[in-house]
Amino acid sequence: MTDGTDLSVYQNSGQAYFARNSKRRFHHDRIPPNSEECCPYTSRDCSRSRDPNDDSCTFDISYSRNEGKEKGRLTYPTFCPCGGYIIANGSYDHFEYSVYDANHRFLGGRGPAS
Repeated sequence: MTDGTDLSVYQNSGQAYFARNSKRRFHHDRIPPNSEECCPYTSRDCSRSRDPNDDSCTFDISYSRNEGKEKGRLTYPTFCPCGGYIIANGSYDHFEYSVYDANHRFLGGRGPAS
């Protein structure tokens, strides 16, 4: 993000049954710009099938600035294959993201890249 906007990402589905609690599922608050977080598809906490092409993972993406004091207007529910990744771009006022599979193919998102 170009203006110091932080991201929060919460996994809603796709993980193994025993990992469906807030302590085990992928959940990171206030990820700073130029940072990355990962939960590998080989981990059952992230992917019930351990298949990089499994498209059952869904996430909520939200954003904030000023150390979390100002929150973006929306939370964006999105899917991402278990072996894929999400790239967030833009700024607080023009938030966008793109979703890619394990082979780096663009799958969709929000904003100009989509």
